[in-house]
Amino acid sequence: MQKGRDTAKRAVEKLDPKEVLRERKLLIADLDPVHRAFMLKLACDLGFDTRKIFMAKDAEEALHFVKEEGVTTILYDDSLGIRTLEAIQEHLQKAQAETVFVFLVSQNSSQAGVGRAVETDVDGFCLKPFSSEEFKQEFVSAFGEKIQPDEFRKVLNLGKARLYEGDLEQAEKLFEKAKDLGSTPSSAHFYAGQVKIMKQLLEESRQEFMQGLLLNQIHCKCLKAMFDLLYSQQKTEESYEVLRRLVGIFPDNVERLKLVIAMAVKTGNFFDILTWYEVYEGQDEKTDEVKKHVCAALSIFGRYLLMTEKNDDALKAFERALAIGVKKEVFLTYAVESLQKYGLGDEATRLVKQYDPEFADALAGLPETAAA
Repeated sequence: MQKGRDTAKRAVEKLDPKEVLRERKLLIADLDPVHRAFMLKLACDLGFDTRKIFMAKDAEEALHFVKEEGVTTILYDDSLGIRTLEAIQEHLQKAQAETVFVFLVSQNSSQAGVGRAVETDVDGFCLKPFSSEEFKQEFVSAFGEKIQPDEFRKVLNLGKARLYEGDLEQAEKLFEKAKDLGSTPSSAHFYAGQVKIMKQLLEESRQEFMQGLLLNQIHCKCLKAMFDLLYSQQKTEESYEVLRRLVGIFPDNVERLKLVIAMAVKTGNFFDILTWYEVYEGQDEKTDEVKKHVCAALSIFGRYLLMTEKNDDALKAFERALAIGVKKEVFLTYAVESLQKYGLGDEATRLVKQYDPEFADALAGLPETAAA
């Protein structure tokens, strides 16, 4: 019996990633037809069987192949958007973890782009532009680590499996064991914290997340878990400090941006609004909802600056809000009333002329007493 197990173990240890790739179905999801063809060539060079490769040009096709064809190995270009990737990953949660491999290709080499790759929890990623050899090296390396994990990953994966099955005691033991195996086992602390939450041991879970962050200050899962815990306990100031770090490191998330803006106002951290405005400027996706949040925050910031006699900076804040262009009449009215309240009538008139010239012309055509 032991001899048989040893033989099986040696067989696994000698796995050739290319041999495994040949047996797998692959989805190439990319908006650009030229780049899809390039990715197809690279996939063939890696050893994938062309008969098992599926090509998707949009979100609908990508999700179809994952759901209907059972594809679990994904080569995903972020030209199709992160929401589609999240939808794919959500569906793949039903598949056996060891069969899933997601590799992200991104043209965004900024902090936001790298942060996005980390936060989406992909198995590997490569930033454009890249050479064929560079891509193949990154892909094979990441795939090899997935199918032949080190001892830390093996124990962590076993713990996660027990956790998903509801076996909290065994999961906790495995996560404790994993802490001694990894050089920076932040993930083990994160999952141990999840167990503590399920056991209603909230202070102990906070300590787990904190320990994970001490080992890795930018561990995304620990940061998110710490924020969620503090926010649920209505610890506004503490949760805002964690959210501030989270958005600063992983800025490419519209919902979190709206929340951090609202909390900056609520906690009186008005000067942070300039930082969140810069984050907004760098967003690929600018929905009307997030625009309204930014405009409202800039307008409130402008009023605060008037209160502290920083008139020039206040004008800049109002102008930034108005330049965004949503609900302009509301934010223009707010700016004008604020400027008039603090004795800056001329500046208010200038804003009206700049951002609502038709109204300004109408006022100019009225008798002086009526205009007043």
